[in-house]
Amino acid sequence: MIDELDVDTNIELPGVYFLLNDDELLYIGQTDNLRRRLYQHKRGNWFCYPKLFNKIWFIEKHDAHLRRCLEKKMLGKFQPKFNYLVTELPDIPISVLADDFGKVAW
Repeated sequence: MIDELDVDTNIELPGVYFLLNDDELLYIGQTDNLRRRLYQHKRGNWFCYPKLFNKIWFIEKHDAHLRRCLEKKMLGKFQPKFNYLVTELPDIPISVLADDFGKVAW
């Protein structure tokens, strides 16, 4: 299930996150601690927080392998402009992630 979070969230959960500007998808990532990863984005030079992203979608996933696989599938499907192509991750059958895709209305 995808949750929409405030850009200043303090949630320290693992999962896959989507950074958006209004309805434009800018970046997809995965992390073992969302709060720590968002802090890195906010202080990084690769884009100007908070002007560029104003919305976060988040799918909680505790299993690291499933996080990486879901991130790879989402990157392949949406190709956000601030992501690099992820090629080193193994392929995983879409049926393994079906519960996530079935709950997401794109």
